Amino acid sequence: MGLSNLRETAFWIKLERAADFVLISILWVVLSLPLITLPAVTAGLFAVHTDWVQGKESEALLRFFSAIRQYAWRATLMGFGSILGLGLVAANLTILPDIGLPFVLFAFSAGISVFVGGLILMANLYGWVLLPIFDLPLSNLVKTALQLTFQHVVWSIAVLLATGIVVLASLWLLPAGGIVLVLPSGLAWIISRGSWHVLRSYEGQILKTQ
Repeated sequence: MGLSNLRETAFWIKLERAADFVLISILWVVLSLPLITLPAVTAGLFAVHTDWVQGKESEALLRFFSAIRQYAWRATLMGFGSILGLGLVAANLTILPDIGLPFVLFAFSAGISVFVGGLILMANLYGWVLLPIFDLPLSNLVKTALQLTFQHVVWSIAVLLATGIVVLASLWLLPAGGIVLVLPSGLAWIISRGSWHVLRSYEGQILKTQ
């Protein structure tokens, strides 16, 4: 194959990847609208992007829908468990100022709530990537995600901050249509890339827990 043919092939591969990137974003938004489907659809989104960050060449639509079916139950439990935990943290932070605690107790209680909320968010960074890569039982998945969070606190915070910055920048700079087209896939790729940077060093250990 000549150099020009190689370049043409590479161009079409990149174009197809870009089209899949946008299509998966749109599908995630549309299929998440009932809300109850949000965790399962998120598992499909991450299944596609974790394949990409590992260098796997899978058919995006097939991987997306098969992952939704395969991981729906565990994703739903993990997703709504996380939402419940974050909701309790938010409720606690809301009512604390009205309790009238001494400043030291207020600061301590608020700090604990923020710590728990941050821990839930950082564990999710690993949880959604662990699910499609290693297909762990839910209890092992949560345990592994928490262990990785504590072992790589600085990196986990960095990935979480990068995710937050991208969300804020997108909401500020992009029109609503642009957000739908690129933000879900963009966030999934950033999280998958950041988490896989850590996970690949523990691949053998994680496989032993299956």
